[in-house]
Amino acid sequence: MLFVLLATVFGGVQVRVRGNAARNLQLETQVVERTRALEQKTDELWERTRDLEDQTWALKRRGRELAALYRAEERMHRHLHLDQVLQALVDVTVDILQADESAVLVWDERQKRLVTTVARGFSLERMAHLTFIRGEGITGHIAVSGEDVAPERLGLNIVRERAQAIGAELRVEWAGS
Repeated sequence: MLFVLLATVFGGVQVRVRGNAARNLQLETQVVERTRALEQKTDELWERTRDLEDQTWALKRRGRELAALYRAEERMHRHLHLDQVLQALVDVTVDILQADESAVLVWDERQKRLVTTVARGFSLERMAHLTFIRGEGITGHIAVSGEDVAPERLGLNIVRERAQAIGAELRVEWAGS
């Protein structure tokens, strides 16, 4: 009789242990599935965060550009001379593009050349060399064609030749094409 009682108790314990093991396995499976789902959601949220950061950066850049344009407009309203207006535009352009130097060239009918009117970042000596005849280099090509031209389409040889002619260091950084 004791043996039957022990067998019954032992059998009950085994059934309970098997039930607990099955439930544990079921719970472990749920934890793994939910963990994967949370990891996927976390990845999606990180991607969205990166997208929002990119959009924020673009909006900030656009805001800086608009602020620079407003400053240019304000300065132009205060200036009546063409050279002052052009200098304000050169200054704003340099600020927007974060360039080291910029210049505006106009056609001088007397000299039959494009000559520097206003500039920023150039020494007086270098400015004196910033003149072009029609069709010479990228600047001369643009003056003749009237088209915007990305220098990489013309080839950097023209740029290098002109940079060497005026003793400039050639650093090419494209903002986009």
